[in-house]
Amino acid sequence: LIILYIFCIIICIECVVLYIKRIFDFDIFFINVLLIIGLSMCTIFPIRCWISWDDQVHFNNSQLVSNAFDTDALKSDEDVYMTAMKSSIFENYHKYVVKVDQEYAEHVDSPFTFQTFSFQTIVAYIPAAIGSLIARGLELPYTVSFLAGRIFNFLFYALMMFLSIKSLKSGKLILALYALIPTNLFLATNYSYDYWVNALSVFGFCYFIGIMQDKDRKIKLKDMMIIFGAMVFAFLPKSIYFAVLLIFLFVGKDKFESEKERKIYYIILALSVLILICWFAIPYLVSGRGGNDTRGGEDVNSAEQIKYILSNVLVYAKTLFNFLRYYWSLPNTQDYFGFWAYMGHLPYSNICVYLDRKSVV
Repeated sequence: LIILYIFCIIICIECVVLYIKRIFDFDIFFINVLLIIGLSMCTIFPIRCWISWDDQVHFNNSQLVSNAFDTDALKSDEDVYMTAMKSSIFENYHKYVVKVDQEYAEHVDSPFTFQTFSFQTIVAYIPAAIGSLIARGLELPYTVSFLAGRIFNFLFYALMMFLSIKSLKSGKLILALYALIPTNLFLATNYSYDYWVNALSVFGFCYFIGIMQDKDRKIKLKDMMIIFGAMVFAFLPKSIYFAVLLIFLFVGKDKFESEKERKIYYIILALSVLILICWFAIPYLVSGRGGNDTRGGEDVNSAEQIKYILSNVLVYAKTLFNFLRYYWSLPNTQDYFGFWAYMGHLPYSNICVYLDRKSVV
């Protein structure tokens, strides 16, 4: 933790030096601010679950990936996982942290086992799994290993946002504000897979928009692979979002050097959509229950839900409209701008952004 805070201090000093020397690079300034806030958030949240939405499930999945899908767990794993069912640890938090580290150092076994999960979301747990694996390899305390998972999630998010902002010619301030929205940072600094969806999809869109902003730039095969590769990997954990890729249909002929490259573009787009549809549909067809998200409980049947929607399209459309009318309403903006799950709401003002198209910001 001390090293992290020293790193944040160094970043602050760097910002001051750049300001004094009148050297201002918005991209560098943005990533410095993002790292300071994000790394601080990674460390200030307690070493426990029940901080962000269903984080005990995401913690379980991350640990399972880092253990090469070995379901055997230690007592320290059980203690941290079970904090999702307890609120009393805050009364003896220091004692709890010492106990977890001691059990890990003594390698205390437990009958508790990690729960297996759907293969569809594996990719989103790789950063946290790598962080935990490195911490264990360095024989660091269990609490540091837990933090390492959070930190690597955030570092992946920060890297993607930095690459995204580098891709843009204008609109950088809008992206910076989006990346720094408290709810987005909250998800990126805890155990989750939403940070993965947010980070990679934003990168894919920004890379595409960057090309559109340059009138003389054409879409090459490399660009196609980067855009659709990012979008496919982004939506693997939530492949039902495949419809979002249809936005990429609207590209003018002047953005391609030849009709052949234009056809290749649409073929790759179609294959990307097909991959995501199959990723979503295969568990539905194989399991007969739709490859349920276990967070909904064992009684949830995704297949029956889809069957109901298809047979009651108008009823479902009315239900969806009523939900979105509330969800997208101005009074509800606090839920997607400043809502920290079980930690409650934050005071966060809605921001109006003026974009000067002649400015790099």
